[in-house]
Amino acid sequence: MSPRTSRTRKGGIRTDTDLEHKKKGTRQERASFLILCEGKTEKDYFVGMRSRQGPHIDVDTPKVDHLSIVREAVARRSDEYDAVWCVLDTELDEVLRRR
Repeated sequence: MSPRTSRTRKGGIRTDTDLEHKKKGTRQERASFLILCEGKTEKDYFVGMRSRQGPHIDVDTPKVDHLSIVREAVARRSDEYDAVWCVLDTELDEVLRRR
């Protein structure tokens, strides 16, 4: 039987393993982001945005003050992530003035 001829069992279930129908090519690399936020609500929001087709998202909530979250983001920049973001529930100018 040729690979293009399909076999069916009782009930119409296909039993052949024709792999010619698969698309050929390479898989596109997904962007990778680290998001540092201050609370559980923000973390839940970004974790809920994860999808198979979208960017890879890691979310962390360090238990520190706002300025320390910014410092943590700078310290955790690496080749592992395309970008590191901070999500803060305050104005950044106010945080930077406290330095």
